[in-house]
Amino acid sequence: MLTSDLLVTKSSKGKIEPVYAKLDQENLEISGSLIDLFHEHIGKTYGELIEEIEGIEEMDYRLIRGLTQLLERKCVIEMNSVLEPATARRSVFEDCKGAVSDAKERKEVIDRVARKLSVEPDAMEKALWADMEENLIIKEFQTITPEALLRQYNLSLT
Repeated sequence: MLTSDLLVTKSSKGKIEPVYAKLDQENLEISGSLIDLFHEHIGKTYGELIEEIEGIEEMDYRLIRGLTQLLERKCVIEMNSVLEPATARRSVFEDCKGAVSDAKERKEVIDRVARKLSVEPDAMEKALWADMEENLIIKEFQTITPEALLRQYNLSLT
């Protein structure tokens, strides 16, 4: 099922009916392109994927977002961090007493807390925001054919 903002419908004689995506060449190409994007982003961040999808949405926003929603369900998207982000943030906040005045001081705090927690400063930096949706990593993607994706989309409209 798709979220209500992505439903494509028409009203006729007091009835609301779904407007199904045609299994034509154009829609098959759109579906195939989205499937390829998901494959290309395995191991990359969810934010990078969404940024690319936003770049093609103007073609047909609801269709592309609807197909994307279905493809997301075929992904394993996880956090990739050596530390629990909440722990990392709390440790940094406590160390700096809630504020830093410049980038140099920020780096010093992160380096100091990283040493305390026995992690590399880069890993500490990544851990701070690893649980944000755009920083989650696409670990796996279960493929589907463009035609099967369009059929699933049409079923979801129903």
